[in-house]
Amino acid sequence: MSKRRRIALDIDGVLYAWSKTARFLLRTERGYDDPDGPLTQESTHWNYIFEHVTKEDADWLWSAGVEQFGLFRHGDLVNGAIDGVRDLSKVGDIILVSHRPENAIRDTVAFLDYHFGDFSPYPFVGVNILTHEEPKTDLQWDILIDDKIDNVMDALEAGRQGVLFNQPWNQGGVADLFGSRFILEVDRAFGWQDVAGTVEFLLEIS
Repeated sequence: MSKRRRIALDIDGVLYAWSKTARFLLRTERGYDDPDGPLTQESTHWNYIFEHVTKEDADWLWSAGVEQFGLFRHGDLVNGAIDGVRDLSKVGDIILVSHRPENAIRDTVAFLDYHFGDFSPYPFVGVNILTHEEPKTDLQWDILIDDKIDNVMDALEAGRQGVLFNQPWNQGGVADLFGSRFILEVDRAFGWQDVAGTVEFLLEIS
C-alpha cells in the first residue's frame, strides 16, 4: 500500500473568508461604512484593506478585532469549502498551515471545531499556526494550497508542488506582485470545485 501524500492547506483566503470578515468588522465597528467606500468591495490586491484604513484601525483589527470581536472565530467559510475539504481528504492527508497571530490560536481551534468537528473521520491530521512568519516550507508536506502567490513560489522553489487558490487579490502581472523576483508558472484552482482534481493530478505527475 502506497503512502498517502501530505497536503498543506492554508486557512485565510482558502478555507476562511478572512477579507470579508475583516472588512465587515472595520465597517461596523470603526466607521468605514460609506456605501461607496473601498471596504464595501472585495480586496483587489494583497494589502488592499490596510491601504484604506488608518494605522490605529489596523492595530485595532489585530488586537480588539481578534480578542473581542472574533475576527478568527465568527467569519464565513469560503464557498464550497465543506464539500471541497471532504473531497480533498480522499486524495491525501491534510495539514492546515497558516500564518496567524498568537492571540488567534484559541479562536482558530474553535472555528475549526464548529465547522468540521462533526466530520468522521476528522479531515485534518495536523494544525500548524505559524505565529512568527516562519516559512511554510519548514514543515513536511508534498503540495501546498494557498492564496498568497509568494508562498506557492516558495513551494515550487523548494522542489515541491503548489496550487494557487484563485482570488481577486492574487491577480495581476509579475511586476505588480513581486517586482524583480523571477516568477515560475503556477497552477491555479478556480474555486473549491477545482482543488481536489488539481491536487490529485499534480501529485500523480510529481
